[in-house]
Amino acid sequence: MPASLRVQLYFPPEEVHQLGPITVQARSSDYNYGSVTYKEGGPHEFVVTVPAEALITNILPITFCLNKYLPASKTDPRDLGTVVTSIRLENE
Repeated sequence: MPASLRVQLYFPPEEVHQLGPITVQARSSDYNYGSVTYKEGGPHEFVVTVPAEALITNILPITFCLNKYLPASKTDPRDLGTVVTSIRLENE
């Protein structure tokens, strides 16, 4: 049975205003789970389907990628993209 991967995200409005739409992609070594583009700042839910065959494991490594971000600056040494507030995997 497939599952839904649900990630709660927050994009600072000033970041999206500066960078434009931001695309989030989820993938693993064997699967590309999909991507979603966000055009506005604020809270969002990223939802993709994880096929049943990917769930036949005790560990499900998934990499999340952003197509753009704000690089580190003099006032903040971190690269800035999005804030992840929760991640959950639900049966469909």
